[in-house]
Amino acid sequence: MPDTDRNGIAPEVLQEILVTARDAGFLGPGPLERHLLHAEGFVTLARAQSDGTSPRILDLGSGGGLPGLVVAGAWPESTLVLLESNERRAQFLERAVLACDLQDRAASNSAGRANLQGENAGRRRGLRELEPDRHALGQRPDVLRQ
Repeated sequence: MPDTDRNGIAPEVLQEILVTARDAGFLGPGPLERHLLHAEGFVTLARAQSDGTSPRILDLGSGGGLPGLVVAGAWPESTLVLLESNERRAQFLERAVLACDLQDRAASNSAGRANLQGENAGRRRGLRELEPDRHALGQRPDVLRQ
């Protein structure tokens, strides 16, 4: 198994995924390191919003996998859904989850078939919408059901 970096994902695996995502048009312009640093900011924000339990996090509009893959790698006690409305991107994210060996706690779903299993629905939060409880999806668990 390859060595892992601070994100818990082998650096060469994450690099390959992100280059592929950028080449496919799933990431914005700019150096990959800038995208990674931005994604790591979500780790800090998510941890600050956590109450110390194993969180279930929803990355809405996951695109090329950022920030979701970085959060999943850096926060091993988290469970993550990468939700993407574009089927082509959702399929890419499914392959990325497998390549990062995160399939035991991360899943990619297209918006049409998303369903996060498990109890404690109040722990679900969108990474791009992590603000005080105003955006908690626990009050609307039907958002994630088919």
